[in-house]
Amino acid sequence: MKIFICEACNLLFNQANRKPMYLSCGDVICQECLHFKLKQLSNNEQYFLCPGDEQHQIQKDSNFIKNLHLLKHMSSSDFLNMQCDMHQDKLVEKYCRYTQKLMCNECILSCNHSLQSEGHLKVTRKGIENYAQSVIPKLQDLLERIQSLIMNFINFKNKDKLFLGSDIVKMANQVKEIFTIGAIKQIQQPQQERIQQKEESKSIDESDDSTTSKPSHFYEECLDIETYLEKSSDNEHQVVQINTTIQSKNQQEQEEESKTQEIKQEQIPKQKLALNQLEADPYYANYRKLVDFQITTQEVFLVRDKILDQKFLRFQMIYKGTRDGFSSKVFHQFCNTQGPTISFILNEFGYVFGGYASVHWNSNNQYVSDDKAFLFSLTRKSKHLVNAQVAHATFHKDTHGWTQGGSHDLHISSDCNINSDSYSNLGHTFQVPDGYVYGQENTRQYLVGGLKFKVIEIEVYRVLYV
Repeated sequence: MKIFICEACNLLFNQANRKPMYLSCGDVICQECLHFKLKQLSNNEQYFLCPGDEQHQIQKDSNFIKNLHLLKHMSSSDFLNMQCDMHQDKLVEKYCRYTQKLMCNECILSCNHSLQSEGHLKVTRKGIENYAQSVIPKLQDLLERIQSLIMNFINFKNKDKLFLGSDIVKMANQVKEIFTIGAIKQIQQPQQERIQQKEESKSIDESDDSTTSKPSHFYEECLDIETYLEKSSDNEHQVVQINTTIQSKNQQEQEEESKTQEIKQEQIPKQKLALNQLEADPYYANYRKLVDFQITTQEVFLVRDKILDQKFLRFQMIYKGTRDGFSSKVFHQFCNTQGPTISFILNEFGYVFGGYASVHWNSNNQYVSDDKAFLFSLTRKSKHLVNAQVAHATFHKDTHGWTQGGSHDLHISSDCNINSDSYSNLGHTFQVPDGYVYGQENTRQYLVGGLKFKVIEIEVYRVLYV
């Protein structure tokens, strides 16, 4: 396992900024550490010491080349970056159902359950990734609720906000939901004990206050990791069950799943490039700061003062361009029939803007009336409500991304990250700022900073009331 770790920073090599690089002595460090070592040298210094063995002097003009063998291995779809706890020079291979431990092949030989039928499951990257994909949105949802509660209690403690008595009661009940979840203890118990505890507490749960139902449901959906390992294609005894389940599905559902996977695969290279670039992009850092403030603060500010019809407003991310892809088909697959939504967009000029729609999205090729819809600019701190053309508030078409306004006051094109077909024609359906006139060039550039643009990031959130 140590061959996958940089000897200088002790971090795992990757295919981005920490590619494995050969030194002249034969040792391997990551590209980032190599650049740092070279940058530290003064004009008079001709070498640096090898991090793995300080007796080796590495000339700064050496021919540093990539370790293609390691790169090829890491790029493999089944590469599992998990080392065994007991033998850290070996990778994890199996999962023991009875001890609930991940093991290498050497551990398996000494395991008391190695001879029991189906006692061990083969660990695959696909199984672990499916598990992660399942729990991440649930954990993010829980985190959003916790952050919202923290902000409210801070506002109360600092006397920054006036609360109703019922507000405090609701907040206290939400805290109870989070901290009195039996499932938190169940996660740490063996599977058999958890099942028994569920049966014993069933009658109590049925008569308990409704405030405890959400957390229980949350953890019931958060399946054990072995469930996902069982579903992995490398476990032959489960493949039959999975195939049977797939065959029982409706044919149309299978086709939709296939289309979704194809679209995701097409977007993978674009996503990797975009994510690497975003890490060093000052525009993105500003975007993240502006958006995070909007979705985490409980104060009535800009986007909230128009849509805050109830207490405890929160936002749940359902679509992210750099994660899910920028095609219009992907946008509609993630955003259709999701209820009220709000978008936050960063373009190539560094402008941060978006829109709100209280009516859910679909792909019926029609304009939809929405008197609560609006556009906004976080860069300019401005909001633009609908005018008399409310019937054209949003435009729902499968070949268009987020589009609002009869003359496309805001239009996000399909594949908006690689073309410059997105634009704003503010003023047809949404109000323009004082001193601006619909149709003029400066008005068309007001929201987005140019006549046409590429999108760097787009995020869409469901607007929820809890």
